[in-house]
Amino acid sequence: MKPGTRRAITQVSIAAGLLAGVSCGRSHPVATLAVHPVTVNLGPSQVTPLTLRWNPTSPLEGLRGKPRVFVHVLDGGRRLLRTFDHPLPESWTPGRAQRYEIELYQSAIGDPLPPGAYEMTFGLYDDGGKKRWPLAVDGEEVGRDEYRLASLVATSATAAAPSFEFRGPWAPVEPGSSKQVIARRCLSAGGTIAVGGAHSPGTVRVAASINTNAAAPGSGGAWRVSATCSPDTLEVSTSELRWVGFPVTAAAGDPPCEIRFEPPASAGGSPAQALCLEVLAWRPRP
Repeated sequence: MKPGTRRAITQVSIAAGLLAGVSCGRSHPVATLAVHPVTVNLGPSQVTPLTLRWNPTSPLEGLRGKPRVFVHVLDGGRRLLRTFDHPLPESWTPGRAQRYEIELYQSAIGDPLPPGAYEMTFGLYDDGGKKRWPLAVDGEEVGRDEYRLASLVATSATAAAPSFEFRGPWAPVEPGSSKQVIARRCLSAGGTIAVGGAHSPGTVRVAASINTNAAAPGSGGAWRVSATCSPDTLEVSTSELRWVGFPVTAAAGDPPCEIRFEPPASAGGSPAQALCLEVLAWRPRP
């Protein structure tokens, strides 16, 4: 074999080996992901929607639990400040697109983000094994299968948001359990929240759960959450976060809206398990 031919074969072999190494070390994207809008304004105590559009292209190899979406809010030093993680609303099927809306919020219970711009990153992971999958996106990869696709602009207080007055035996604000719920207030007996000062129509968004970390198990049954301004109700009986929205018209002459939290009937005189309010925020009507 001529020396030149030997060198050409060697170069081709090295290139093939490098390509094989890249292929083995990096999986192909399992889906495309786009979000809208790419810039989100969010004030204190407010809710704003964000739309995610998925187009699955490959099966989720190695899935041990259920696919879950992470949505992170990061500061300039890439420090995690908030999360809005959630399950996919439909099963993962290559070739079948999914489009849905999530709510970004700043709860009135916790401290708001300082005004300014923050990065929003997204990704897909296995809640059973914490595996992440690569995605095809129109954005920068800033971590392991983590992609910067949007910006969140935290604004200062706005006159459109109503006030919330806690009435009854509410416990003081305490830290939440995660970056998704940063603060909460708990209640072991009936209480209310008066909603006032809304200058335009919107919806009060409420999320609550049962505090299973309480020392006493308490009586069974479900807490009932209702409002004088809406026929909607919510029953809360487990540690799973439950959501409800109460529309407020803000029309002239309407009485103030009051949100009521009623414990289950006691069994044998035992107190009810504490209910914890984990999110309280205002979503303006578009």
